[in-house]
Amino acid sequence: MVVGLMLVAAAAIHNILGYVLGYWGSRMVGLSKQDSRTLSIEVALKNGGLGMGLALESLGSANAALAPIVFGKWMNISGSALANYWRDKPTDDYKLITKTKI
Repeated sequence: MVVGLMLVAAAAIHNILGYVLGYWGSRMVGLSKQDSRTLSIEVALKNGGLGMGLALESLGSANAALAPIVFGKWMNISGSALANYWRDKPTDDYKLITKTKI
């Protein structure tokens, strides 16, 4: 039980760091808010499937695949929650595009 809780906490921290660094890193290099949001989710969600594949194929261990499995479940929940949060908060880019098309 202790390892399970630590594993969930580590997966959450790793995923949140992916969101934060993906968003702010892309903003620092000049991407728009819309592109930064997309990149943030992309960066944070890439790790789970790759980790599970590597654990099963390279290490041949179901125990090694436990962390990516937990991460996969966490990233699906957190990614959906973040996308839903951002859906209701349009960016300035989106406002500009809709004003010019109308």
